[in-house]
Amino acid sequence: MNPFNRFRLLHGLFVIGFLAVYFSGDDGDLLHVWLGYGLVVLVAVRLLLALIRVKGFPALWPTSRPGAVSITVSRMLVIALFVSASATLTTGLLMVDHVRVLGLAATQVIAPAYADDDEAWEKSGRMLSGFSSHAVEETHEITANATLIIALAHLGFLLAFRRRFAISMIPGFGPATKRRL
Repeated sequence: MNPFNRFRLLHGLFVIGFLAVYFSGDDGDLLHVWLGYGLVVLVAVRLLLALIRVKGFPALWPTSRPGAVSITVSRMLVIALFVSASATLTTGLLMVDHVRVLGLAATQVIAPAYADDDEAWEKSGRMLSGFSSHAVEETHEITANATLIIALAHLGFLLAFRRRFAISMIPGFGPATKRRL
């Protein structure tokens, strides 16, 4: 598979996965959790690929090339997306009872997948230094909404200033095709 197509595949899986997680929300309980696990894997894979600099995957960090302002802004938006998505995923992971979700045997009483009250949250031993379950859930919702807003800003920026690259992400319009827009 062409290296750029691997990037496009990973990117597409992340976009579809994020939208599925976002719109499944609280109504999808287990679906929401499993899709969230999938996003954790995709983010980890993308960061690993960035660290080892795999061919076909654009660097995440801005470059200092002269005249590369649009690329620098684009990469800054990508970094903001990673930070926001990571915060969303982290808070989501903090709210989930992984033992129950993964179907493993528990040796102690554990809180439900989403703790409804602070007392159950504290008894589960998963309360973060003074944060209540409500605070973690609110942070999760805020960061999820921020991630969506940053993603829309990223898309808008690419369509406005890096249209050729944005269109190349659409299957059938990649670097191997000779279509002109």
